[in-house]
Amino acid sequence: MSKQFKKILFNNKDLVLIGNLFYADTDIIVNNTEKLKVINSVNNVIYVELNIENDSYRIVKGVLCKSRIHTYLCNIVAEMKKEITDDEEIKRTYLKMLEEVAKVIT
Repeated sequence: MSKQFKKILFNNKDLVLIGNLFYADTDIIVNNTEKLKVINSVNNVIYVELNIENDSYRIVKGVLCKSRIHTYLCNIVAEMKKEITDDEEIKRTYLKMLEEVAKVIT
């Protein structure tokens, strides 16, 4: 894959592609933190392992942020298996990732 860099704003969330890495903002409420494997924790930010994979990507990590009301999945990091450059395809991939992640954390 090329060392592309692409950043778009979608639904007020940053979606960033750097080479084969995909970083995305999320705001999903986490209802079941006990099932998640913690990698690291700093203050109120918790890094968790997410191993969600399909033919296009593998979501490897999530960032949990705690508020007084809820724990949220703030960000996800995925390794892309194929190159995508079209903004609409990036948005569709992001929405699919959110669906897959929601199955695990809610």
